[in-house]
Amino acid sequence: MLYNAFPIYLSIYLSIVLYSAFHYLSIYLSIYLSIYLSIYLSIYLSIVLYTMYCLSYRIFYIYSFHNLWTTNKIQIPLHVVSLFSVRFSFLLSVIRIPTQFSINEFYFVNYSLNWADAKSYCEVNFTSLASLKPTEQEDVRLKVLSWNEVFAWIGLSKLEDLGLPGEPNNFNNNSEYCAMFWFNGWNDMNCAAQFPFVCYRGKQTARARVIKSETPQIHLWGPLENVLF
Repeated sequence: MLYNAFPIYLSIYLSIVLYSAFHYLSIYLSIYLSIYLSIYLSIYLSIVLYTMYCLSYRIFYIYSFHNLWTTNKIQIPLHVVSLFSVRFSFLLSVIRIPTQFSINEFYFVNYSLNWADAKSYCEVNFTSLASLKPTEQEDVRLKVLSWNEVFAWIGLSKLEDLGLPGEPNNFNNNSEYCAMFWFNGWNDMNCAAQFPFVCYRGKQTARARVIKSETPQIHLWGPLENVLF
């Protein structure tokens, strides 16, 4: 009878042994696989993110202000910014102002240059420094002031001849003769001083708007047509 029960005991014993073996093996494999997968996934994600970063270098470009002067011209070397920085900067850098319809598009460049360098930069990258019409002056000035920017060059000179409001006409002995706006209105300032500046670009049937341009300066929109704000 004991002989007949032996296969049963053996099968039970083998079942217990196999169960224990598989149990500990599964624990070991789960730990091993979790470590392996975590390392593999981290490496894989790093490769993917780095690839996206490299690809974004080929797609999105920003302006750099290093080595501005070369052979008496402002040279703007192209550098690049990551996809995520572009998206974030795009959301923060473009602001539209509802004004009368205008053929101009205004860009506030939040980088300090003297008046001549600012004018050269605007001429290379846009049209020129902004020469504001009466209907555009306060909208542009107040919008830039709302960004806590107190001073900015514009494309005018000898304000005493222009009749702009809120400026003290400090044009004396050719020491101050370049136009800027400030918190109290308009002013003429020594052209060698360095301030941010406002450029403009001529557009056809485009609504006038000011775009805050920091480093990087990014603008992804074309002319607006038949748009109401």
